[in-house]
Amino acid sequence: MEKKKIGHGVKLISSWLNFKEVLIKRFVFFISSVFLLILLSSSSLAREKGISETVFSPSQECGKCHINIHQAWSNSMHAKAIEDPVFKLDYLHALDENGEKIRGYCLSCHSPTTRYTGDIYLKNRISREGINCDFCHSIYAVDLENPKDPFKVNPGSTQYGPYQNASSPAHIATYSELHTRSEFCAGCHQLKNNFGVLVLGTYSEWKEGPYPEQKVYCQNCHMPKVPGMPIVDAKVKKSELNMTAHEFLGGHSEINLQHAATLRTQFEVKKSKALVAVFVTNAESGHKLPTGTPVRKVILSVKLLDDKGKKITEKEKVYQKVLLDQKGDVLTESYKMILEASSILSDNRIAPKETRQEKFEFDLPPGIKPFSVESSLRYQYPTPVLTAGLMEVEMAKQVVSLPLGKIFLIGFFSWLRVFIILLFLFLILWMGYRMLKRRFL
Repeated sequence: MEKKKIGHGVKLISSWLNFKEVLIKRFVFFISSVFLLILLSSSSLAREKGISETVFSPSQECGKCHINIHQAWSNSMHAKAIEDPVFKLDYLHALDENGEKIRGYCLSCHSPTTRYTGDIYLKNRISREGINCDFCHSIYAVDLENPKDPFKVNPGSTQYGPYQNASSPAHIATYSELHTRSEFCAGCHQLKNNFGVLVLGTYSEWKEGPYPEQKVYCQNCHMPKVPGMPIVDAKVKKSELNMTAHEFLGGHSEINLQHAATLRTQFEVKKSKALVAVFVTNAESGHKLPTGTPVRKVILSVKLLDDKGKKITEKEKVYQKVLLDQKGDVLTESYKMILEASSILSDNRIAPKETRQEKFEFDLPPGIKPFSVESSLRYQYPTPVLTAGLMEVEMAKQVVSLPLGKIFLIGFFSWLRVFIILLFLFLILWMGYRMLKRRFL
């Protein structure tokens, strides 16, 4: 009897061990299957929220082969999108006034990988890279109908770019026409806030101008091809393709600003007044002048100068978009414009290829000497870091002098008027004297 019980117990133990072994095998098989499924379907999973923060590659990895591109990007505002002190100050103000919810909102463009990794506290190195290489080259589509989540990304072994028939020993190189078009930039450079106010309209300003019809896109100006600079290091692969500029030069570039606009000045003198007409043309900017956050201004200054170049008088015209909050107060800080603007008070910025005529009238001082008119256009961008600062760049300038013949005529007619007045006074006095003399003498 006891032998039967022992045998039965052995069978139970054996059955349990077999069941446990089967369970372990099935568990291992299940885990392996899930892991394999993740590997096989990483592209589709990558397109959804919750991407692991390790999926995107650091830009330093890209720089091992794309040395020239990485060096240019490293000095760009895209690379400094997080560490830029102007952004940092606005970001801290916004956090202080609006709380934690603002992190994701601001970082969605200044550190766009956080849209997918959720690393809004910037613990991961890639999150601190700002707009990094792998993010832009993982985008395969942009949905502008969904501005809160416009980018469709596929991080991994495929890199999307503007070159046809490109190949790489390190990754799959896929041609993307999107990377050559302005729609690619619109995901961040077009922003309506929660009040429905178009705070940043750089993309729509371009779209409403003449350049789309001419097939001139953002990349033509801000990412031109760089002759003699290969896209990849020759030690890795010989390539005839030249890189496109990755400095993304724009409103922080004096060169770009000084080519953006032109001035033409005319003036004439009438009745001791200088009548000045200045023609301001947005010559090479593909969007309005200025664009970006509305703290930016372009100021037209017209001065009257004496024969020694000293300013006699000055008048100005400011081009700017002016935003109001719900109380009707004018907003002057970037973060408040983005978060609090509820209406647009005015917008007199200059559209692409538009020429604006501005007229000024100056009273000429008596006894005028040779003089000239100086018109200049300058760009202003406040940089309130530690102390109130101002980035100011002269965009265009022209000095027009009055011809010597006109100076002579102005002087001649001025003295003639004085002579006539004095003569008239003398005649009155003389006639008065004659009348008094006849009456009393």
